Amino acid sequence: MVPTLNHYGIWVPCAIDQPLPLVRPGDTTRFNLDGLDIQAIFAPGHSFDTVVYVLNLAGRRVFLTGDIGFHGNNNILNRCCGDAPKARAVMKILREQVLPLKPEFVLTGHDEHTNGVAFLEAILRTTEEALHQAEARRIGGCTKCRSVFKAAIRDCDPAPAFGGHRRRPRKLKRNQQRQVHF
Repeated sequence: MVPTLNHYGIWVPCAIDQPLPLVRPGDTTRFNLDGLDIQAIFAPGHSFDTVVYVLNLAGRRVFLTGDIGFHGNNNILNRCCGDAPKARAVMKILREQVLPLKPEFVLTGHDEHTNGVAFLEAILRTTEEALHQAEARRIGGCTKCRSVFKAAIRDCDPAPAFGGHRRRPRKLKRNQQRQVHF
């Protein structure tokens, strides 16, 4: 094992450090640390090596999630630096592999949550909203509005600063002045 330089400084591995056989997002493995059975679920997103650790402590399901979510900033898209495909991959792992295990406690890199299921469901919900808003900004309007009001959209102008659409001003004759609405 070789020392590694990261933004915190130099990390020197110790004898206990062993690489986990996690290659693809969603890969899992189990290992034993001094009699404690630990499951590791690979969920790269916030960092390239994010792993969710699942432990059973005194009969309670405790999950260590790293920086997947924070209190008050439960948005995986934000934690993945705006990378939507990465955020969707992390969301899939949380939905399909983490939530079915019914976490009681979730310890993130910065805080703790005593209702793990509710915390992770809130992260998924706010991330869905953030992904929808990002897609709406990317295409110049709300995708839900586009599918529902397809014909009407021709007459709409995206107004992302106001969270919706406003009607396009009609074409003016040369001698008319355009009014600006804020």
